[in-house]
Amino acid sequence: MPISRTQTLLLSAGLALLVFPTVSEAQAPSSKASNSSIKWLTPIEVIRNIDQLLAESRLEALEAGRGDAFAAKINMAKSFVHAGDYEEAKKIYAEALAIAWKRQVSNDIMMRVENELDRSNKSLMMASRPAGLDENYQPISDESVHISQKAVSIDKYEAGKKIDQALSFIYASILEQKDQQLTLQGKLNFCRHLIELEEYETAKKEYHKTIINYLDPRWTSQLLEEIDAIISTIHPSQTYSEQHPEATLTAERALLEIQEITKPIEKYYAGNALLSNGVRSMHSLIRKGEHEMVLAEMQKTFIDFAPASWVENSVFRTKKILERVEGYRNQSYEDKMIGTAPILYSKTIAEGRETETIRIIEDNALVTYKRVTHSWGGVYNFINDESAKDTEWIRVWKLYQDQEF
Repeated sequence: MPISRTQTLLLSAGLALLVFPTVSEAQAPSSKASNSSIKWLTPIEVIRNIDQLLAESRLEALEAGRGDAFAAKINMAKSFVHAGDYEEAKKIYAEALAIAWKRQVSNDIMMRVENELDRSNKSLMMASRPAGLDENYQPISDESVHISQKAVSIDKYEAGKKIDQALSFIYASILEQKDQQLTLQGKLNFCRHLIELEEYETAKKEYHKTIINYLDPRWTSQLLEEIDAIISTIHPSQTYSEQHPEATLTAERALLEIQEITKPIEKYYAGNALLSNGVRSMHSLIRKGEHEMVLAEMQKTFIDFAPASWVENSVFRTKKILERVEGYRNQSYEDKMIGTAPILYSKTIAEGRETETIRIIEDNALVTYKRVTHSWGGVYNFINDESAKDTEWIRVWKLYQDQEF
């Protein structure tokens, strides 16, 4: 067997050298044996084998002053192996080799790494270790055991809180600088937002990408298992009409159900004027009975704020809700409202501006519309003191003019 560069360096340092085959090499069939069956390995065995394969690359990186960058990539790749994302692991291992060898990566080394990853089978972890230990043979936390044994159904908002609790120790034990804490908090808020959107697979990947930057891969793996366990207990969210397919809705009830669907987006992007205006336009169209236009407005409003899959599903759910609004095709909600409550108008002039106010009952609640015209020419519209589109003022002004006194 030829002596490798790593072996030569160790021998020159006066160190005794014993060469051991990797687990897969020791268990591999002879060249004359059949290759039809694969000898599966646990992720931790695969990682150990790859560590052996990359020993010379690690030494090259250290001698070139790139040891920290190489180690960071290797740790990231290991976390993807633990998570069962082998394609991403291959990509990160290749990036690590590029750091070690200045992008002159040996195809032979990478092929051997890929062969090891192809042998990984995450399902072997539980079968190959004593009860109560994770894949790194570390004790599983009581919280993890409790979650797995008590699979109580929870909603997506409660699940987000539980995941936050599982990750809370990161702040106290790892992050000391305030800017790091704020950065991590922002990333975890986005992950939780994905949970509330019920984009669970995307959320898992985002949690993984976030925590691997702060933790050892072994901790990453255990936390991902806890997150998976929590997500598995979430029950699908359903509105009243989705739970009762034969129910007939009032326009007010339909609005409440649609607001429940859009709540995660409105909460995450609170204060965004473009989103707020689009949502108000949707509500106005619902009250008018213009349901086809509602769906188009919903698509247009949310496409820049949510994953396409969420938008598609939400438009579909909204369509089903609107189909259950009683008598919407014959008479709009606004038509019914006009006959039951007066629309009040007032105007004041003070401090160089004219303020027009219209008060109207919508969905059994008093809504105040204002138009403020400044002496210098500026015109602004408000709904309950929040900025609004000019079209909203025009709509209620027309209702005021058309009402019968």
